[in-house]
Amino acid sequence: MKRWVLLLLCLALLCAGCGKETNREDFRFTYREAEIGINAEAGPVLYRLGEPVQCTQSPSCAFEGMDTTYYHGGIYLTTATVEGTERIIRAWFADDTVCTGEGLKIGDSRDRAQELYGPEGFREDEIWEAVRGNTRLVITFAEDTVDGIIYEVA
Repeated sequence: MKRWVLLLLCLALLCAGCGKETNREDFRFTYREAEIGINAEAGPVLYRLGEPVQCTQSPSCAFEGMDTTYYHGGIYLTTATVEGTERIIRAWFADDTVCTGEGLKIGDSRDRAQELYGPEGFREDEIWEAVRGNTRLVITFAEDTVDGIIYEVA
């Protein structure tokens, strides 16, 4: 009996940690209460974001079929069919109404970016770039101010 109680207690402790992910494998961000990750299934994210302001399509260079780009006011999301499923392959910020998962937004200073991401990844051509898991995060600067943030498949 004691073994069963101990076993159930161990299982309960293991399950208590489920769902609390402190170290993500890739870069993610939240916009309008939708968590967005590159290579995530697009359907649930697009549903959560609601009707896009604009939607365009073009032949895919890297995947099968067409790439579709949805504009949702603060962000552009590009999707493609990957192994039969529509997935998010790129996200780029249109303005300062959205921030990275770490809290950076367009208009922030280069110092703020270094504070959040560290000095590694900064290049001389006003670009910071890093890969985490299957995601590449690219931050561009103009006069030491963030002027572009892009997430894409690494």
